[in-house]
Amino acid sequence: MNFIESLKAARRVSVPLLLIQTADQFAAIERISKALTNGREFPIVGWDIINGLRGINPQGKSEVKQMVPDGMTPEAATANPAEALSLCIKRLPDLSVVFFMNAQRFVDNEAVAQAVLNARDSFKSNGRTLIMTAPEIKLPMELQQDVLILDEALPDEKQLEEIATEIYKSAELKKPDDETLKKI
Repeated sequence: MNFIESLKAARRVSVPLLLIQTADQFAAIERISKALTNGREFPIVGWDIINGLRGINPQGKSEVKQMVPDGMTPEAATANPAEALSLCIKRLPDLSVVFFMNAQRFVDNEAVAQAVLNARDSFKSNGRTLIMTAPEIKLPMELQQDVLILDEALPDEKQLEEIATEIYKSAELKKPDDETLKKI
């Protein structure tokens, strides 16, 4: 079972706290968002230290807009990771998904660890999911028993071939021959 299938299974049983260890956080968030929505509508928001909270899909954009006080930008209002998580706990509706990027930089902070822990029961009760992303991480002791960790493997040879073929296609170039694909 790949990490997307594992994640979907975890979401079906309302696992509230997940950690995805991935070499490409942006691509993983994009793949996960597409896989989870698949015709369903619920807010998906993301957080990072530069942008604060931001909507990833239209429902997420609408929710973030409502969460931010008048006269403030989302960046200014939600730059603090613990405060942003606390806002998500209090204001995001059922079934929402929150991506928390570069978790390895923040979960050792006691306020952030507490905010993640505070999300557990609240998120579980209404199908919300906090998905932390990181290249690699050692969770603090207080989170180790509550966070499901999934690893996204690097692409294998077949997947790399598909990626290269897709790049050629999107650049409107003819498909490379087999030898060129192997080199790529």
